[in-house]
Amino acid sequence: MISGRGTTAIRELPVDAEVFTSDGDRIGKIREVGSGSFKVDAAMRPDYWLPTDTVASTTGNRVTLSFHKDRLGEYKSDKPAYA
Repeated sequence: MISGRGTTAIRELPVDAEVFTSDGDRIGKIREVGSGSFKVDAAMRPDYWLPTDTVASTTGNRVTLSFHKDRLGEYKSDKPAYA
């Protein structure tokens, strides 16, 4: 279930999974999974897309990203990426 960076298969990203940055901050839940990216349902903020290659690991209903929360702006997008 734990995948290395950039190797997480799209089917391993469950909708409604909790998303955390590598420093342990919860940033939301997965709302939708596309080809090369997934949509984060961020509480009290607009939803946004992140590339699937930013996923460091998946365990149960938890997805951990490969970066700290202070770098979120470098990765998020208002449109999905295409692999």
